[in-house]
Amino acid sequence: MVLIRSQKRSLLGAAMVVVLSFSSVALAGYTQTAEVYFYTGTPGVVSVSGALDAARYSSDSNQYIGCDLYSWGIFCSATDAYNNYTYCSISGPTATQQQMVAGIGSVSYIGFDVTSATHVCASIGVSNYSFTIH
Repeated sequence: MVLIRSQKRSLLGAAMVVVLSFSSVALAGYTQTAEVYFYTGTPGVVSVSGALDAARYSSDSNQYIGCDLYSWGIFCSATDAYNNYTYCSISGPTATQQQMVAGIGSVSYIGFDVTSATHVCASIGVSNYSFTIH
């Protein structure tokens, strides 16, 4: 029985190595254009996302996206290629929210949900992946 468990672990380990090696090859060199995008799927909420560098180097002169950290809270805003604009803020953000916004860099991908009636940020997300770098 011990031999069978050992063989199963060896096979499982080998299978994981194969899967991981294929997944890293599949993403090597992969890029994604992440210009500013507005989505209104949920009533009363506008979702916005995009990468800072993609907005900066877009073919139009409208796009931008970003968030600022102030002593009172967080402010995020964005404009897409069609000149749609929105903003939101969070007063008294959590330490995690402050760290996320402080970690935004020139190639970060940002997403935030805006409660349309109050312009409160319902959520904020920040990603730093190599495939959003242009």
